[in-house]
Amino acid sequence: MRSTNPLEIITQALERRPGVSDWQVQRTIKRSVQLFQIGSKTEARRLVSTDQVQITVYNDHPPHNQAGLMAAGGAGRVPEEGHRGSQAPSGDFNRCFGSNDSVGMAGTTTPLARGASSRILLVEEIMDQARLERDLEEAVFIAGLTDNPPYSLPEPPINGFPIVETTDSLLAGSDDARLKVLETLRERLLAAIASEPNIHLSSAEWFATISEIRLCNSRGILAGRSETEISCDLVLLASNDEQIAEYHTAPQRRRLADLDIEGIVHRSARYARDSLRANLTSTHRGPVVISGEALVDLFAPLIFHSSAQAAYQSMSRFALGCPICGEQEVQGDRLTLISNALLPYGQASMPFSEEGLPGERLVVIKDHQLQAWWAGQRYADYLNIRPTGSFANIEIPPGTHPMQDLLDGTGPIYQLVAFSWLNPDELTGDFVAEIKLGYRLGHGHITPIKGGSLSGNLFGALAAARFSQEMQFTGGYLGPAATRFEWSSISGD
Repeated sequence: MRSTNPLEIITQALERRPGVSDWQVQRTIKRSVQLFQIGSKTEARRLVSTDQVQITVYNDHPPHNQAGLMAAGGAGRVPEEGHRGSQAPSGDFNRCFGSNDSVGMAGTTTPLARGASSRILLVEEIMDQARLERDLEEAVFIAGLTDNPPYSLPEPPINGFPIVETTDSLLAGSDDARLKVLETLRERLLAAIASEPNIHLSSAEWFATISEIRLCNSRGILAGRSETEISCDLVLLASNDEQIAEYHTAPQRRRLADLDIEGIVHRSARYARDSLRANLTSTHRGPVVISGEALVDLFAPLIFHSSAQAAYQSMSRFALGCPICGEQEVQGDRLTLISNALLPYGQASMPFSEEGLPGERLVVIKDHQLQAWWAGQRYADYLNIRPTGSFANIEIPPGTHPMQDLLDGTGPIYQLVAFSWLNPDELTGDFVAEIKLGYRLGHGHITPIKGGSLSGNLFGALAAARFSQEMQFTGGYLGPAATRFEWSSISGD
């Protein structure tokens, strides 16, 4: 009798499919209750369910371009510990994959290339055997077109997977229970807005989701986890006799207790009212304090340059044991950056990564020096280092300065709390951000400002950065609530 379990059907089909050298399958079942508001009126309630399976097929084959494969295999250069420079990864790139070798016509050993291809299928598509076979045949064909140096897949960890808190019992029950949670949040939102002068709700969207994830691969991994998420998308309006200003926020949390609606409304209402009386930003060169969630996106270049992939591709500016700011003298707080997959109810917390590596808390940068590369299985194999999984939640220890100290100074200081956009260049560390809202502090006055742009270079700015003692948790970030950069530039009127 043919199995009715989608995972069993797929794994059996993969095992018998010619050309499948390795495989990974992940099934994700989501149930989401959604509530939509226009003003105080509930516009719609929805229940959305999805059940889909992602298949990744790996095909080992003789390389189409042997010279290209050998060049790729030798291209990976990891910066050497102890000085700024680089060295080839220890061992030949194919050293650990003797089973993937083939013998050429002249009797020489030729490494096989590895390619991969992914498909996302719905359950009804999996149950259609003819279609499933066609999809797998196409996946094998496409995987066979790519020549990557060989690499392995994770195997079951000796000590098993860690226990990580990713599920809130208040969100993990029935759909009716999740709907009651959203209705309660709606009432709390309206009550919080009613207490804010000159503030109205434009719209609100609420989502309460439970996800069940099962992962297996051809190396014997079979793992499962559940995770919850509560999120909202709010637009508040502030008005006076002359104009209207809006403020948009979209917080996401795994646990209901971490979604402080009253605090979010109070802060957003203040920002919306301040936007009504904000002046256009003037040009400034000097201290800038970035606070709140506006701070989080700045760390993207650090995450990029500490990856094994960047090291292998000779794109990382970091070297193990060396300062992340190069030759610049560190005049501020020394940064410690941690990838934490074990943080309770973190947005990126999980007992195993998307490829089945155990979650862990990895100190990547300590006291301004690179301590470890974070690496998935592929690039860990290429560099012959321990795989750690993808970068998870950002964790940074508290700084040494009270927030008020960061805002003090003899000249004007700008505190920026919201950007219209902030997309730092991961490779160079350069950033330009349009200022949505900030404050100019000086001579005993606090003046809201908006417009203009902040620019700088993260690596240079970190050499003299100071971090607040006060901490914040934003779902995927646990760290200082504010950072002061001494030499930032603001372009304005």
